[in-house]
Amino acid sequence: MAKQEFTSEKTTRKQITALHKKLVERAYVKAGDRILDYGGGKWDLGIEYFAEHDIDSKVFDPYNRTLPENFAACKWAAEKGPTGVLLANVLNVIKEAEVRADVVRDVSFFEVPIYVIVHPGDNDGIGKPSRDGWQEHRELKSYIPEIQEALGDDWTIEHLYGFLSLRP
Repeated sequence: MAKQEFTSEKTTRKQITALHKKLVERAYVKAGDRILDYGGGKWDLGIEYFAEHDIDSKVFDPYNRTLPENFAACKWAAEKGPTGVLLANVLNVIKEAEVRADVVRDVSFFEVPIYVIVHPGDNDGIGKPSRDGWQEHRELKSYIPEIQEALGDDWTIEHLYGFLSLRP
């Protein structure tokens, strides 16, 4: 895997992401589902939000979770198999296209729907360092070609309600 010039350690926010809310409100995830939140940050607000809706979820985050926490998330995913994977505000804080592609390919391993949302920053399309690391400053649809290239033609990408749905 390629290395990031700017780590994502300080980009985590103490909030329930819009993606979590949209997926529940629009029933893309529902009671009984198992969601792996890749790059989900250091707080458990998303886990708690999903739990309120009887959705089991775990966070894997190489920058904001401990090795034992990440190991537990990997073990859970290997044993139970997620029914979906989130990339919530992950791709927009990675400068290198090859690292973004690696992340997408890594989570595609499970062959389940992947849901993607990004923070567009000032949406000028010019990536630059931010106070906490890196920000791509791109709109969501601009990620579609690089995601499609990373996944190949066997995956379908839909732009829905402010997020992307990637399906094998």
